[in-house]
Amino acid sequence: ITKSNQIHMNKKCALIKSLLKGDIINVSNSIKLTGYSNPAREIPREVEKPFGCVVSRVKMEGRDQFGNYVTWYDYRFNPRIDKNAKATKKMKEYLEKETNR
Repeated sequence: ITKSNQIHMNKKCALIKSLLKGDIINVSNSIKLTGYSNPAREIPREVEKPFGCVVSRVKMEGRDQFGNYVTWYDYRFNPRIDKNAKATKKMKEYLEKETNR
């Protein structure tokens, strides 16, 4: 991508865009999708509190490459929840404002 074709997008915008798109975010894919290394900290701070929404959390369990027991959370935004309807609009407005600077 050349500089003239780049879209200005900060980490918060990338996080919001991924959630609105329906991506499932977890500690394994968060850096690639959003640039944040700790979605457990950033989702409440950057999305839930400012926009007044709820991001669903599902506790996952598995084993790592060495056979050790591990847990993590998958985060997903559900726009169909009543509380999230207004938040969806606010998030889209925020993205529009921030990416068109």
